[in-house]
Amino acid sequence: MDSCKQKTQGNAKQAKTINVLLFRVGERPLLMEIPNTNESYQELVGGYYRPFVLDPAAGLAVVFDDDGKLKNKPANRELSFKVKNGIYKEVIVGDFFVCKISSAGELSSYEPSLRTAAISCCGVDLP
Repeated sequence: MDSCKQKTQGNAKQAKTINVLLFRVGERPLLMEIPNTNESYQELVGGYYRPFVLDPAAGLAVVFDDDGKLKNKPANRELSFKVKNGIYKEVIVGDFFVCKISSAGELSSYEPSLRTAAISCCGVDLP
């Protein structure tokens, strides 16, 4: 099998671009379209990226620089998310983005239906 074959999601081919909600340090969130590639994810967060599911029911994920704290990046904002025993809070450093994530871990476009979950987790009014 050709290792360069385009990924698929179910029967549909992977989108070439996705919409993400970008949180730059010290700025308001910005909805933007980016190439749907590992390289573009890394460029946005400034390093090797790590997706983390904030709201499994909604399929909401935050994508951030996995080594941001080791690089002493500035604090961006505190995120809240539900865990079995209540609410967990974590400070995310550096730039990060929010998007949809499948149960298989594939990233896809931030959608208006995620707005309520994103506001709950990110604590700000969103576009």
